[in-house]
Order: sequence, then C-alpha cells, then structure tokens
Amino acid sequence: MIGLVSGVCHSLAYLVSRWFTVTGRGTNWELLIIVHVQLGVLAAAGLGFAWPAGLALSAAWAGPALSAAVVLMLSQACFFWVLRHVDASTLAPLMSVKMSVIALLTVVGVWGPGQAVPLLGWAGVGLAIAAAFLIQGFGRAPTSRMWVVIVAMFFGYAFCDVSIARASDVMVAQQLEAEFIAEDSPGARLHVAAFVATVVYAGTGVLALLGAPWLGTRKRQAWIVALPYTIFWAIAMVTLYAAFGTLGVVYGAILQSTRSLWSVVLGALVAHRGGHHIETKHQPHILAWRVLAAVCMVAAVALYGLASG
Repeated sequence: MIGLVSGVCHSLAYLVSRWFTVTGRGTNWELLIIVHVQLGVLAAAGLGFAWPAGLALSAAWAGPALSAAVVLMLSQACFFWVLRHVDASTLAPLMSVKMSVIALLTVVGVWGPGQAVPLLGWAGVGLAIAAAFLIQGFGRAPTSRMWVVIVAMFFGYAFCDVSIARASDVMVAQQLEAEFIAEDSPGARLHVAAFVATVVYAGTGVLALLGAPWLGTRKRQAWIVALPYTIFWAIAMVTLYAAFGTLGVVYGAILQSTRSLWSVVLGALVAHRGGHHIETKHQPHILAWRVLAAVCMVAAVALYGLASG
C-alpha cells in the first residue's frame, strides 16, 4: 500500500507541475525554483533528526551527495522544460526508461568496475524501450529535440541514483568502523540512503535560493499554488523509502513504477473532465494501448529489479 501511495503521489505531482505552467500560474523555471526552495526547507528541517549515529562529516560521502544535488537540479530543469510541452501521462511512463541508462553504465563501468547485467535484466530494458515507443506514439509526443533533453535527463537521474549509493556505502563503512552498527543490514542501508536523499534535497534548496534572483518570482500566489507539488513530492519520497524499508528496494521500486499506470489513468480523468489543455483526450482504443504500455513499463521495472536483486 505504501509503495502504491508513492506512485500515485508522483503522478499527482507531475500533473500539478503541468497544470502550473500551461495555465499561466508561472513558468517552468519559476516552478523549478519554488518547489526546490520549499523541499529544501523541509529537508533542512529533517537533517538533524535523520543524521545517522556515529557518522562524521566527511568529503568521502558529502562529495557524491552534493554532486548529486547539482546534477539533480539540472535534471529537474530538463524535466520541467519537457513537461511544459508534453502530457504528464506521456512523460511519467518514460521515466522508467532510466533503468536502461543505468544498465548501460553498469556494463561500461562508468563509476567502477564493469558488471554484467543478467539476461532477465536486459529483457526488462527491452520491454521498457518498446513500451516507451508505444506510449509516445499517442498524445503530445516528444520531438527529436525534446528526446535529446530527455536522454540527458535520464543520464542525470542515473548519476544521482549511483551517487546516493556511493555515499551510502561510505556512510555504512564509517558506522561499522566506529562500531555504531554491528552489521551492514538493510535497515542501516535504508537509514543512510534516506539521509543522503535529505542532504541532496537540502542542497537543491540552496541552489534554488542562489538562482531565485534570476529565475524565481516574488508572486505570492505562485508560491501558494506550487505547494501541492511540494506536498505530493514530499509524500512520494517518504512513502518510497518507507516501502524500501518494509518491502525491500526491489519491490518498493516496482510499486513506485506504477506511477506509469496512475499517470495514464489520472491523465484520462483530467481530459474527460475538460482539461484538454493539460492532457490530451484519447479515443477508448488509444487509451487502452496507453494503459497497456504503462503496464509493460511496470513489468519492465519488475524484470530488471528481480534480475538485479
């Protein structure tokens, strides 16, 4: 249930961000600054509570975490720009294609020794790519220029995932060395990963504040109407890590990937209720194909996750 909440909230956040920009509440750049300042405040408030016992401030883990913050901000800028032109129900399922980039970088060994991806994992990658081609064939499909930005975004998000994992490895090693934990357990991994994510979002908050004079806005109404995105995104992240802790990373990621399906369903509801400027209204048979593609995305993540886990 917790993992499904994460998927739904991610989908709602995507819809809110598209509504914000296409209805003239503000630009995609203003939304980028506003929500990351708001998320940064929440993250900074939680740093003291989330700090793992026995963890010393070290460049060995702070470096990857802060570099992830910079790259995440750039990736989010790409995401908001693309979402200004493409339906949320089209872009959200494409996010699962990120695992294709991770698989490629794992084999090449960009961040360490190259590792083989199991055949089942490659089957998941192939299914995700096929589903991406299927779903982008209906609705406001990305142009070739947008695909360049989307691929760059995938590499950015993949870099963030790996950087968080590297920082977590260092933190767990420090805790083991200081004897604050007895073993490298899933619970310890979850705690430090959640803490790194908090550091990353606090970092994006600082970057957003630095960019606010040029890209932000002082319009009070814009800061208020952006709050739903911040709330949905914060809930999505909290429930995601809760799912990781209770179900494990693999099954938590599978449930999170249901955002593909939820985004298609919610997009259809918005279009049916008259929000044609936000989401394209599709004929029933086209909607059925989009739902099938979204289900394939979930299955693709499941295959890759099970192969990797």
